[in-house]
Amino acid sequence: MTDAQRMTLKESHRKDKKAIFLTFQGIDESTFEKILYVKSSKAAWEILQKSCQGADKAKNVCLQSLKAEFENLKMQSGEPITDYVSRVQKVDIKMKRNGETLDEVRIMEKVLRSLARKFDYIVTAIEEAKNMSAMSIDELMGSLQAYEQRMNLNEGSSNLEQALQSKLSFDENQASSSFGGGRGNHGGYRRSYNT
Repeated sequence: MTDAQRMTLKESHRKDKKAIFLTFQGIDESTFEKILYVKSSKAAWEILQKSCQGADKAKNVCLQSLKAEFENLKMQSGEPITDYVSRVQKVDIKMKRNGETLDEVRIMEKVLRSLARKFDYIVTAIEEAKNMSAMSIDELMGSLQAYEQRMNLNEGSSNLEQALQSKLSFDENQASSSFGGGRGNHGGYRRSYNT
Protein backbone atom coordinates (compact mmCIF):
# COMPACT_ATOMS: atom_id res chain seq x y z
CA MET A 1 0.00 0.00 0.00
CA THR A 2 1.06 3.51 -0.63
CA ASP A 3 1.21 6.10 2.10
CA ALA A 4 -1.93 7.76 0.76
CA GLN A 5 -3.83 4.45 0.80
CA ARG A 6 -2.66 3.75 4.37
CA MET A 7 -3.80 7.20 5.47
CA THR A 8 -7.19 6.69 3.79
CA LEU A 9 -7.58 3.29 5.47
CA LYS A 10 -6.55 4.71 8.84
CA GLU A 11 -9.04 7.58 8.46
CA SER A 12 -11.76 5.11 7.48
CA HIS A 13 -11.10 3.00 10.62
CA ARG A 14 -11.17 6.13 12.77
CA LYS A 15 -14.55 7.18 11.29
CA ASP A 16 -15.92 3.65 11.77
CA LYS A 17 -14.88 3.64 15.43
CA LYS A 18 -16.38 7.09 15.96
CA ALA A 19 -19.65 6.08 14.27
CA ILE A 20 -19.85 2.87 16.31
CA PHE A 21 -19.13 4.82 19.52
CA LEU A 22 -21.88 7.35 18.73
CA THR A 23 -24.26 4.52 17.86
CA PHE A 24 -23.57 2.79 21.19
CA GLN A 25 -24.58 5.87 23.13
CA GLY A 26 -28.21 5.86 21.94
CA ILE A 27 -29.10 2.18 22.27
CA ASP A 28 -30.21 -0.17 25.02
CA GLU A 29 -28.11 -2.99 26.43
CA SER A 30 -29.61 -5.85 24.41
CA THR A 31 -29.02 -4.04 21.12
CA PHE A 32 -25.53 -3.06 22.25
CA GLU A 33 -24.66 -6.74 22.69
CA LYS A 34 -25.68 -7.41 19.08
CA ILE A 35 -23.23 -4.90 17.65
CA LEU A 36 -20.46 -5.12 20.26
CA TYR A 37 -17.94 -6.98 18.10
CA VAL A 38 -18.65 -5.58 14.64
CA LYS A 39 -15.70 -4.12 12.77
CA SER A 40 -17.41 -1.48 10.63
CA SER A 41 -20.13 1.09 11.04
CA LYS A 42 -21.86 -0.37 7.97
CA ALA A 43 -22.19 -3.78 9.67
CA ALA A 44 -23.46 -2.14 12.89
CA TRP A 45 -25.96 -0.11 10.88
CA GLU A 46 -27.31 -3.22 9.13
CA ILE A 47 -27.78 -5.01 12.48
CA LEU A 48 -29.55 -1.97 13.93
CA GLN A 49 -31.86 -1.73 10.91
CA LYS A 50 -32.91 -5.36 11.30
CA SER A 51 -33.49 -4.87 15.04
CA CYS A 52 -35.56 -1.77 14.45
CA GLN A 53 -37.73 -3.51 11.87
CA GLY A 54 -38.57 -6.15 14.47
CA ALA A 55 -39.15 -3.43 17.06
CA ASP A 56 -41.41 -1.56 14.63
CA LYS A 57 -43.52 -4.68 14.13
CA ALA A 58 -43.78 -5.17 17.90
CA LYS A 59 -44.72 -1.50 18.32
CA ASN A 60 -47.40 -1.83 15.67
CA VAL A 61 -48.95 -4.86 17.41
CA CYS A 62 -48.82 -3.04 20.75
CA LEU A 63 -50.36 0.06 19.18
CA GLN A 64 -53.26 -1.93 17.75
CA SER A 65 -53.91 -3.37 21.20
CA LEU A 66 -53.80 0.10 22.78
CA LYS A 67 -56.22 1.49 20.18
CA ALA A 68 -58.69 -1.26 21.04
CA GLU A 69 -58.21 -0.58 24.76
CA PHE A 70 -58.82 3.14 24.19
CA GLU A 71 -62.02 2.51 22.26
CA ASN A 72 -63.33 0.07 24.89
CA LEU A 73 -62.70 2.30 27.91
CA LYS A 74 -65.84 3.05 29.93
CA MET A 75 -66.37 4.73 33.27
CA GLN A 76 -67.05 2.18 36.01
CA SER A 77 -70.02 2.55 38.35
CA GLY A 78 -68.97 4.62 41.36
CA GLU A 79 -65.62 5.55 39.82
CA PRO A 80 -64.62 9.19 40.45
CA ILE A 81 -64.24 11.33 37.35
CA THR A 82 -60.57 12.04 38.12
CA ASP A 83 -59.76 8.33 38.22
CA TYR A 84 -61.53 7.67 34.94
CA VAL A 85 -59.89 10.54 33.05
CA SER A 86 -56.55 9.43 34.49
CA ARG A 87 -57.12 5.93 33.03
CA VAL A 88 -57.89 7.45 29.62
CA GLN A 89 -54.78 9.62 29.76
CA LYS A 90 -52.56 6.65 30.72
CA VAL A 91 -53.64 4.80 27.59
CA ASP A 92 -53.00 7.99 25.57
CA ILE A 93 -49.44 8.20 26.98
CA LYS A 94 -48.76 4.55 26.08
CA MET A 95 -50.02 5.23 22.56
CA LYS A 96 -47.68 8.23 22.24
CA ARG A 97 -44.74 6.03 23.26
CA ASN A 98 -45.65 3.72 20.38
CA GLY A 99 -45.90 6.47 17.79
CA GLU A 100 -49.61 7.39 17.84
CA THR A 101 -50.60 10.86 18.99
CA LEU A 102 -54.23 11.64 19.78
CA ASP A 103 -55.34 15.25 19.82
CA GLU A 104 -57.08 16.64 22.91
CA VAL A 105 -60.44 16.95 21.16
CA ARG A 106 -60.49 13.22 20.40
CA ILE A 107 -59.62 12.41 24.03
CA MET A 108 -62.31 14.77 25.34
CA GLU A 109 -64.90 13.30 22.96
CA LYS A 110 -63.95 9.81 24.14
CA VAL A 111 -64.36 10.84 27.78
CA LEU A 112 -67.78 12.41 27.14
CA ARG A 113 -68.98 9.37 25.15
CA SER A 114 -68.02 6.88 27.82
CA LEU A 115 -69.08 8.52 31.08
CA ALA A 116 -71.58 6.89 33.42
CA ARG A 117 -75.25 7.70 32.80
CA LYS A 118 -75.41 10.02 35.80
CA PHE A 119 -73.33 12.49 33.73
CA ASP A 120 -75.80 12.61 30.82
CA TYR A 121 -77.11 16.08 31.71
CA ILE A 122 -73.69 17.72 31.95
CA VAL A 123 -72.46 15.96 28.80
CA THR A 124 -75.40 17.35 26.84
CA ALA A 125 -74.83 20.83 28.30
CA ILE A 126 -71.11 20.75 27.43
CA GLU A 127 -71.72 19.50 23.90
CA GLU A 128 -74.40 22.15 23.29
CA ALA A 129 -72.70 25.12 24.93
CA LYS A 130 -69.00 24.67 24.25
CA ASN A 131 -66.80 24.46 21.20
CA MET A 132 -64.70 21.37 21.92
CA SER A 133 -61.77 22.56 19.81
CA ALA A 134 -61.56 25.77 21.90
CA MET A 135 -61.70 23.83 25.18
CA SER A 136 -58.82 22.18 27.05
CA ILE A 137 -58.96 18.86 28.84
CA ASP A 138 -58.39 20.72 32.12
CA GLU A 139 -61.51 22.86 31.51
CA LEU A 140 -63.51 19.73 30.76
CA MET A 141 -62.23 18.09 33.94
CA GLY A 142 -63.17 21.18 35.95
CA SER A 143 -66.74 21.14 34.63
CA LEU A 144 -67.15 17.41 35.22
CA GLN A 145 -65.65 17.57 38.73
CA ALA A 146 -67.92 20.47 39.71
CA TYR A 147 -70.95 18.52 38.47
CA GLU A 148 -69.81 15.38 40.29
CA GLN A 149 -69.34 17.32 43.55
CA ARG A 150 -72.84 18.83 43.23
CA MET A 151 -74.31 15.39 42.63
CA ASN A 152 -72.46 13.97 45.63
CA LEU A 153 -73.70 16.82 47.84
CA ASN A 154 -77.28 16.34 46.65
CA GLU A 155 -76.98 12.60 47.11
CA GLY A 156 -75.57 13.12 50.61
CA SER A 157 -78.38 15.48 51.63
CA SER A 158 -80.96 13.10 50.12
CA ASN A 159 -79.49 10.23 52.15
CA LEU A 160 -79.56 12.43 55.27
CA GLU A 161 -83.22 13.30 54.62
CA GLN A 162 -84.05 9.61 54.22
CA ALA A 163 -82.23 8.76 57.45
CA LEU A 164 -84.03 11.51 59.35
CA GLN A 165 -87.38 10.41 57.90
CA SER A 166 -86.69 6.82 58.96
CA LYS A 167 -85.70 7.95 62.44
CA LEU A 168 -88.87 10.06 62.72
CA SER A 169 -91.02 7.12 61.61
CA PHE A 170 -89.27 4.83 64.06
CA ASP A 171 -89.72 7.34 66.91
CA GLU A 172 -93.44 7.75 66.05
CA ASN A 173 -93.92 3.96 66.05
CA GLN A 174 -92.16 3.69 69.39
CA ALA A 175 -94.31 6.47 70.85
CA SER A 176 -97.58 4.94 69.63
CA SER A 177 -96.70 1.51 71.01
CA SER A 178 -95.74 3.06 74.37
CA PHE A 179 -99.01 4.99 74.82
CA GLY A 180 -101.89 2.65 74.19
CA GLY A 181 -102.72 0.17 71.54
CA GLY A 182 -99.65 -1.92 72.25
CA ARG A 183 -99.67 -5.32 73.93
CA GLY A 184 -99.48 -5.20 77.71
CA ASN A 185 -100.94 -1.71 77.97
CA HIS A 186 -104.08 -1.07 79.92
CA GLY A 187 -106.09 2.10 80.02
CA GLY A 188 -103.67 4.27 78.05
CA TYR A 189 -100.67 3.84 80.28
CA ARG A 190 -97.87 1.40 80.14
CA ARG A 191 -97.64 -1.23 82.82
CA SER A 192 -94.20 -2.18 83.94
CA TYR A 193 -93.40 -5.49 85.52
CA ASN A 194 -90.53 -5.79 87.93
CA THR A 195 -88.83 -9.11 88.12
